[in-house]
Amino acid sequence: MYSIHRKPKYLIFQACREGLEQSYRHAADDSDARGQLHSDDKPLSEKLHQDSDILLSFATTPGYVAYRKVPHEKNQWIGSWFIRALLDVFENKSVKNKALAICDFVTSHDLDILAITESWLGSDVDEGVIQDLVPSGYSIIHHSRSNRRGGGIALLFKGGIGIKRLNVHEKHFTHFEHMEFSVHSGDLNIRLCVIYRPPPSKSNGFRNTVFFEEWESYLDQNTILVPAHNVLFTGDFNFHLDNLSDPDALRFHQSLKDRNLTQHVKDATHERGHILDLIITNKDSQILNGVPNVRRPNISDAQGNLACDHFSVHATLTCQKPKSMRKDISLRKCKEIDMTAFKKDIVDCFSCTGIDSSVEQQVEHYRGNLSNIFDKHAPVTIKSVVLRPNTEWYSDDLNNAKRDKRKAERKWRDSKLEVHHQIFKEKCRTFGKLLYIAK
Repeated sequence: MYSIHRKPKYLIFQACREGLEQSYRHAADDSDARGQLHSDDKPLSEKLHQDSDILLSFATTPGYVAYRKVPHEKNQWIGSWFIRALLDVFENKSVKNKALAICDFVTSHDLDILAITESWLGSDVDEGVIQDLVPSGYSIIHHSRSNRRGGGIALLFKGGIGIKRLNVHEKHFTHFEHMEFSVHSGDLNIRLCVIYRPPPSKSNGFRNTVFFEEWESYLDQNTILVPAHNVLFTGDFNFHLDNLSDPDALRFHQSLKDRNLTQHVKDATHERGHILDLIITNKDSQILNGVPNVRRPNISDAQGNLACDHFSVHATLTCQKPKSMRKDISLRKCKEIDMTAFKKDIVDCFSCTGIDSSVEQQVEHYRGNLSNIFDKHAPVTIKSVVLRPNTEWYSDDLNNAKRDKRKAERKWRDSKLEVHHQIFKEKCRTFGKLLYIAK
């Protein structure tokens, strides 16, 4: 406990506070719920520690039971609303609290495809998150867990790439999440498989023996149904593939070797120094152009804190970069109008208007002639423009902060000094805060 001495602490109690049971109703019908909530009538000093840096939260009001589990529509069980809502706020592994930073990361590096694991997308409130996450000109396909919290996979890609999600597996895999896509860009035609394997824990009850049975079956299906040279596997596998003394890592390598597959990532992909995120292809495949590059994404949350413990893995495929999305717009070159001739045409047009015409005829004459004159001097033209991310909110202060961050990063990478690392992290915090303020 000494490590958290004199630091703020948030203690959460999911426990009953006596035996009464509350009736319930849907939140949508509970418009006056705030007025019905009441605080504990007992003095706070009886339950709180004397130190002022501790905050206590309870799942229920005094005297009532706390429902730890509620029935799910698919006969599954999930945690209580209190804990689920609280974790939605505090969850820092998902894209929810760093959507703008990921969007900026995608546009800054001009990424064509971004595979995301542990996306945590799927609830109704995530529509706003997706709007912040997806730059203009990009699309997203995501898959969420159906029976418990967390996890999820998402694929973010440019609109100029032909990507379609595939439904090819009749068998349900329980120990990892996956999505398959067909990818068409120029001469490239591949199957992209994105995988997320949650590490085994007491809560999920996963076993590595079951995972390997499912994983080997999954590999066989995806390397037999299509030409092996055209399959690429990527994702977060949560094995320390660099630790060759780990039996599970050795078995994973063997599962690839038995199918003539190879793993291309050579550098650590986690801040603790292990290879967890992989890119796998057939040994004879020519899909990849060179060795994947591992980088620190330096993605921050709304408070400017670096909020990503995994690194980004960048790979280049052997195909031409997709063409930028374009859009046809209509415009008039009003600045090129000869105002002298324009005024003369207007005067000549209305000088011969009959005074005996009705009001409706006068209005129609006025509108039709002005429209014809405008078309004559500034005709409508069609122009094709490249669709670019909407950055109207990108201020000069934000641009300067981003430049300072990159400068600090270069200095740190050159010197390898901790003092320069701390300066770089501070620049990341400054940029992260400005990013959310500007948006």
